Amino acid sequence: MAELKNSIVKSNESAAGPDGVYYQFLRHLPESCLHTLLKLFNNIWTTGDIPPSWREASVVPIPKPGKDSSDPSNYRPIGLTSCLCKTLKRMVNDRLVHVLESRNLLSNVQCGFRKDHSILDHLALNLLRVVGHTDWGGDRATLLKLYRTLVRSKLDYGSVIYGSAKKHVLRALDPMHH
Repeated sequence: MAELKNSIVKSNESAAGPDGVYYQFLRHLPESCLHTLLKLFNNIWTTGDIPPSWREASVVPIPKPGKDSSDPSNYRPIGLTSCLCKTLKRMVNDRLVHVLESRNLLSNVQCGFRKDHSILDHLALNLLRVVGHTDWGGDRATLLKLYRTLVRSKLDYGSVIYGSAKKHVLRALDPMHH
């Protein structure tokens, strides 16, 4: 039940899909209805039978900003899908991410779509590693200049704005400090 409630809480306010169910509706369901919804989700998980309406989307054209709205090519399509389906997908994704992270099944260099992992962290560290190789023409002055520009500014920004820099970044940078 906690996974279901967490998935509903994490949802964004978005338009309903073809089934007409809004997240606001899900947030106000009584406990008994949440139990019924969880039974439905568990049945779908067990049988693999996804309701046909969850495979549909209402496509809405959204005009591109600053473009001529009389030209059909100046619209982008938005597909509105079932909030119930998205809630179940979020539950499955959260469980999958938990298993992958808790069992260390993801590479340390995998940073996309992971909490507390930023592509900028990896870019800065890899750039410093490359420039730091004296075999490849790296020198201490260039390395320090890049460090001050890329890394220290990021740490200073994180410290001021968020209270402290992320621990995994600090651990990775520790050998470079000394």
